[in-house]
Amino acid sequence: MNNAIYRTLLEETSSDSGVFEGTIEYKMLNQLSVDDAGTYDDVVAVDDELVIILDDGYTGTSAPEVAYDGDHVREDAPTYTGEVSFDSATYRVADEVTVTWWTPTLTLTPAQSTYTPLTPRAQTDADTLLHLEISDGCTIDDFENFSLRETADDSDTFEGSFEVPSRSATAQRQAKTSRPPTMTSGTHPAERPNGATLPRSVQTPALSALTGPSTRYRQQTLTVMVYVSVDDGDFDESSTSVESIAVTEGDAPVTVKVITTDEDYNLEQGSIITVTYNDPTDASGNENSVSDSATFDLRNAVLQSDKSTYVIGQDALLTLIEPDLNLDSDSQETLPLDIIAWDSDAEGKADLSFGEFGAVPSNLRETDVNTGIFQVVITIPEEINGNALERGEEITLTYTD
Repeated sequence: MNNAIYRTLLEETSSDSGVFEGTIEYKMLNQLSVDDAGTYDDVVAVDDELVIILDDGYTGTSAPEVAYDGDHVREDAPTYTGEVSFDSATYRVADEVTVTWWTPTLTLTPAQSTYTPLTPRAQTDADTLLHLEISDGCTIDDFENFSLRETADDSDTFEGSFEVPSRSATAQRQAKTSRPPTMTSGTHPAERPNGATLPRSVQTPALSALTGPSTRYRQQTLTVMVYVSVDDGDFDESSTSVESIAVTEGDAPVTVKVITTDEDYNLEQGSIITVTYNDPTDASGNENSVSDSATFDLRNAVLQSDKSTYVIGQDALLTLIEPDLNLDSDSQETLPLDIIAWDSDAEGKADLSFGEFGAVPSNLRETDVNTGIFQVVITIPEEINGNALERGEEITLTYTD
């Protein structure tokens, strides 16, 4: 096929220039194009713009040659070794994989700016330029929409991306990185092993006998919200959805244990909560259990005002620092105003829920999530229950911890 003679009809560049030009384009055959009849339809054997066919690289004395009146000019038509690469050395399920393929000898028409690699179940050695394969359970359907697109005209570089598909549980486990699962507490680093963690190393226990000026509030049992975080990339099977870890009866992946000396199992100072995650398959392919723990503790409260002296009608900012009432580390909480008592000569018994104080907001509000600091602004009233405040009167605010 390469032992062929083409005739080039050179065209003068301009009138009476005596300079004639033409072009020769060659197509390099490959496994896909050699048996494609359309490949040879594009051959132009006689023209000023020739299109010739080569089935291998030709250089040196074997290079395509142009002969005119005894003069011979050769131009090498080499082949190249293509290169293919991934954008990372390791992936897990639901990660995006980018494939880059450099192949100067791949001949595509302008209408064919993409190339779809063949997957193992569709390929034979004779019809494959590039194929994509993930061992252990992938099917051709996993990559049916994957193709490589040339990054720019004549760049010879093709790129394409796909999401690592989910597979059977056994195959999926083999995609994880080789990091042993350990337990961490507090702030999570960017790269984390499998495991379950508690967001705080010290938790506030449920309070069954909170004392204070309000009988209604004192008799409540306050429940602490404890959040358990499980970090296991094996269950992250999709980058576009929020997933969950299934819990089956008698086979819970996470267990919580509370250690207390109280015979009725009430939480008390020094009680310990332990959370355990049972990883069915860790980085080494074995079952593994990892744990984290936190201590239940009680803290001393502090009540503060922004000034030591106020005038009637002036606003006062009150701050209650009470970690024991930080019951939910994932939300900004509020407390009733009647847990703070007011005592003065004008009115011996009052609390901040009285309308005369004009509290803003209408409760003690936590300054932010998980701070345990609560604030409210009240106005020093002219009177309480019809009893006028006097200048120089001493006011005592009390919170009973």
